[in-house]
Amino acid sequence: MARGLRFLLALMVVALAGLGVAWLMGALSRGGAGEGQAPEVVQELFAVPVRSSRQLETDAFNRLLEAARDAGEPWVENPLWISLAFLEDLEGQTVGIVRADGAAEAPASSTVTVIRDQLADDSVRAIWNEFHLTRDEAGAWTLAEAREAYRCRRGGQTDHFAADRCP
Repeated sequence: MARGLRFLLALMVVALAGLGVAWLMGALSRGGAGEGQAPEVVQELFAVPVRSSRQLETDAFNRLLEAARDAGEPWVENPLWISLAFLEDLEGQTVGIVRADGAAEAPASSTVTVIRDQLADDSVRAIWNEFHLTRDEAGAWTLAEAREAYRCRRGGQTDHFAADRCP
């Protein structure tokens, strides 16, 4: 798939993300994967167990989120966009994203899980992130919790994600 088409597809997927209660976003693969393989790739990514994870600092990001909300920026109205802004990049050959809202209409909570696989790193194969967001009565989203875990290329954590850094 041409780079421009992949980018357009990614934008369309992000734009549609606000429509679903539990969206399986699919995988954005760069090379190697044939047509129709994205759902299988995503299922494999999310089948890898997470045995432990570490909590990430969210205070500074929530201050940035509040400032962006005060400035009228639209990305602060969508849990997926907020989560992707926290990550800043989506490196990896394959990226899987799942968003699960607490309700179909005006959810008070949302969980976004992002797995970046086949990273260009000799020790870390994949990074798992999970974001728990809550919305107040005024409709403002806050990042309540951000977690991260790693899957390694070698050592004892090649078949699962864990909080420990890779050797």
